[in-house]
Amino acid sequence: MRATTTWSVLGLGLLALSSACSESDDDPRSRPSIASQLMSGLSFPQSMVIDAAFPETTDPSAMLLPLGPTVVVTPAESGLMALRVQDPKERAVEATLIQFSDASLYVRVGAEEGEGSHIIENDFSAEDDLCAGLCDAVFTVTVTEAVEFADGAISQVSTRQIVVDCREHGDPSACGDSDPSADTEELLCGDVTTGETAWIGDPVLDAHLEAVRLSSEATRVASETLESVRDDMVDALAISSAIDAVPIASALQDAIEAHTEAGLSLLLAEQGCALTLGHVSHVLHGCDAAAPTAITLGCSGVCEPAGPADACAEAESSGCRGVVDEQPCQGRCTGACEVALDEPAECAGTCIGTCDGECPGDSDDCQGPCMGLCTGTCHVLSADSCDGPCTGLCDAAADGVPDCDAPLTSYCAPASDDALACAGDCFGAGAVDVGGGPCSASALAIARALPRCEPPFVQLSFTFLPGGTAVAQNEFAGLVQAVNGPFAQLFGLLARIDLLLVSNAELLAAAEGEIADHFASIEGSAEIAGLACAEQRLPEAAEWLASQPAVLEQLRADAMLLVSTLTVAE
Repeated sequence: MRATTTWSVLGLGLLALSSACSESDDDPRSRPSIASQLMSGLSFPQSMVIDAAFPETTDPSAMLLPLGPTVVVTPAESGLMALRVQDPKERAVEATLIQFSDASLYVRVGAEEGEGSHIIENDFSAEDDLCAGLCDAVFTVTVTEAVEFADGAISQVSTRQIVVDCREHGDPSACGDSDPSADTEELLCGDVTTGETAWIGDPVLDAHLEAVRLSSEATRVASETLESVRDDMVDALAISSAIDAVPIASALQDAIEAHTEAGLSLLLAEQGCALTLGHVSHVLHGCDAAAPTAITLGCSGVCEPAGPADACAEAESSGCRGVVDEQPCQGRCTGACEVALDEPAECAGTCIGTCDGECPGDSDDCQGPCMGLCTGTCHVLSADSCDGPCTGLCDAAADGVPDCDAPLTSYCAPASDDALACAGDCFGAGAVDVGGGPCSASALAIARALPRCEPPFVQLSFTFLPGGTAVAQNEFAGLVQAVNGPFAQLFGLLARIDLLLVSNAELLAAAEGEIADHFASIEGSAEIAGLACAEQRLPEAAEWLASQPAVLEQLRADAMLLVSTLTVAE
């Protein structure tokens, strides 16, 4: 008898973009630290200062996404630090925890009563004397954030950089001493194409340059992700290090041909990456003061409404969807179905239990293809409904308003390629439904650089060639298990590259059109201190944008070369 084995993985991919602060050997004791000034000089409603080490993560499945653009802190003015919370358990948020640089204290900001897992907006106001004793310059400070849930769990931490503008409120005599908790500049005019921050003081130009900066960071992370995947595959295949995908793909293909009858098949439940309405709205309103309070995304894909269920009133289809792990699915399960085998029976998949024949590992503790009869649990590839629990993407259609229980969430989709007014997050092509303009392009580009990406579920299967030895079969089964995670990362990477290609094209069109026109209209204004910086950085940004399609297409080609070793399971 020939057996088929399957391996599965949930591949999480939150694009974490962070910056490290610079170090200095100068003695900072002669003036206050910017971190200590922020602790005492920023006021958050319902907050308290905690004299303790920043709490460690206790639930890594809960992740945070800082909402941009860059937060600018100025004495005597208010601002907003916003976060999106991605919690599969959808718990209420008790508080946000905020630490400035390397301070030994942190701030606990209480959440509004009943606030759940979505957008957290922490308003703050800066004291008049925030910059007392500090250099009359611009500071960039690393901020660490986490959220505490109602059950006491602590999310993953997230880092961002904020800008503190002390140019008109600081002390020139304090500029001789460096502060290791912050980078100090007379004017913030970094190279956005290398991930540095540039701040012009004009909301339209700032949003555009921030979009380019985050796109450059996202491209860098995409390149590092591909390199990491290559390293993992090199280790799994036990071959020499490879600087490109060709030898890896060749070695994997050789192994597949040597051990399988019909190749290594793929069944993919891919939710992909979504543009978040809250993220787009936050950036748009910071850039365009005239933007309407309520906006929607023109979504030509799947919409997950954030508000009332009637947000999908004009949708062609609706229901409940989400990635599940060994849970009931009252609809289509793409991944694997779990079948309980109380009596010995054949398992055309992965046997988890005992096997009366050969099995990778120990026949008394089988975790792979059973060359005999299996007793225990059998995981079988699925692209349909399940009689038992589902592991993969569960998609249950609904008539009318869907009634979904976690981890499944409501969705709706338009007919054919029509756009749906989505008051929520959009998996697919998205547009701001408030007209065009440079602010819309920047808001969408920032959302695409920092998307909400759901874990792809990758199911790999194969049938052994007859006559292979048990040792060789065990080794190949181990190889399949080792490359399953990297393949999940590859599909997540491809989704991000698609978004970056779209945002790159839209940002370049804006740079050559509306952004250039806007700069010409304000050139020479004495009220905007950073125009000289804009004159330098805008052409650099446009040149970088023009060069990126070739870079992104090469990343895509390298990723696709590795994926090409798979056949698609029907």
